[in-house]
Amino acid sequence: MRIASELRMGDFLLSAQFVRAGPAFAGDRRDEQGIAIFQTFSTTNFSVWLSLERTRNNVKSDPLQQTLTRQETRAFFSLKLSEFSPTFRLSTVYSTLVGTGPLPPTDLARFALTAQAIQPIGTLGDISVFTEQARLINAIAGTETGFGTVGSEFSIKLTELRASLGFGHRSAVDLLSGTLLNQSLVTSAGMELLRRPFGVRFSWTRFTDRFSVSTALQARLGIATLFSSALIDFLDSGAKEFSFALAVALQFDATIPFIVINGRVEGFVFMDTNSNGQRDPNEVGPKNLILTLGNEKARTDERGFFRFPPMEPGTYELKIEKLPTGIIVKTVLPQKVRIVAGQTVKLEIPLALVAVIEGVVFHDENRNGQVDSIEQGLGFVRVFLTDATGKTRDQRTDSEGRFAFSELLPGKYTGALDVRSLPQDFVPTTPAEVAVELKAQERITVNFGAAERPRTVKRSHFLSTRAGATASESDRNTQAQRSLSTPQLDK
Repeated sequence: MRIASELRMGDFLLSAQFVRAGPAFAGDRRDEQGIAIFQTFSTTNFSVWLSLERTRNNVKSDPLQQTLTRQETRAFFSLKLSEFSPTFRLSTVYSTLVGTGPLPPTDLARFALTAQAIQPIGTLGDISVFTEQARLINAIAGTETGFGTVGSEFSIKLTELRASLGFGHRSAVDLLSGTLLNQSLVTSAGMELLRRPFGVRFSWTRFTDRFSVSTALQARLGIATLFSSALIDFLDSGAKEFSFALAVALQFDATIPFIVINGRVEGFVFMDTNSNGQRDPNEVGPKNLILTLGNEKARTDERGFFRFPPMEPGTYELKIEKLPTGIIVKTVLPQKVRIVAGQTVKLEIPLALVAVIEGVVFHDENRNGQVDSIEQGLGFVRVFLTDATGKTRDQRTDSEGRFAFSELLPGKYTGALDVRSLPQDFVPTTPAEVAVELKAQERITVNFGAAERPRTVKRSHFLSTRAGATASESDRNTQAQRSLSTPQLDK
């Protein structure tokens, strides 16, 4: 029999369970009963938890069987200052084991302190160093033994593959006499392949007196999860030891009337610097953004992570209250989010730094293709802007000939002047189309010049052909006709 209860309030969790299994139980907790209490408070960069557990066997109090009572208290603390700084972890364990009954009594007490620092190495993996100091007191035998371990581990984390290599030194000392009991160097290596719905893990460890190889396989098929593991020890004496485990677990939802199980929404708001629409390890988001989901609010941390408190099942509207200037959302907001009982919805919201293409359509009076100080803008002229996907937008210039396309994503664009919207008899004096490539937060100026079409002058000449006129008189008539002729203009 197992009874468990859980209380969750925001980042705080309190759980308790009671277990009782009789001597006929076929599981690994046969003939055992106990109670365990666990509480934790966890945020993105900080977590602390405490657990208390008390168990004993011989649940039917058989006087012919020895009764072992175990008590254990655990505490854990973790702190991460930033995305690229080390994570510091500290944990302590205090446990006792007391045995009474027909066999010789048992009275053991153990205290252990573990410290660890984990430093990420970019997106490749991380390296960690750790130490553990423990003391074991045997009140019946009157001995006190100290155990010390120091070591380091390097791990590589790829999309579906993880590998690790570790080294450690272990020693045991008699604390009453100060005598070194033993010491050993431990090396280990492991590899884990995660390809849903399967997971495979292989590792080996070299101890002073043996070489251990372990394998594990996990597969999830529908509601069933299969887990198997095997361990082989090759002793230096030539002997071999083998162990094997197989487990099957079923997971399904069972509705309990009158009890509402909440769901949760969490995720990341991130700057999509490479414009692939996915959050990469080095892409973080603005800090202190306020997101709303229904009537609940959440704030992003320095990584852009947010988490709403547990909410009742239903459909809610997600939005960001206010974005900093120069940043836009690359997805559709507000967004409908459906919360399912007992499940956590994980979201990723990409952001982008916007860019601007601006300029002026001007009257290029001297036709030099440049905006001079005395040249005026041309109002109500149409300008087109087309992005790399073929999407086109347009604007009309203001009274001073200015235009601006703002909140643009980084990429390639083509700006074009609509020559049909120019004043009558005006033609472009600069290229009517300009291709540009925008970077994040960049402002590019594109100007279009236009001027009146050039005019040409034609003159008509009339020659006198009156009969009998002298040469000098003909010249005078020709000169008079030229002075009286009216010029004709071709537009």
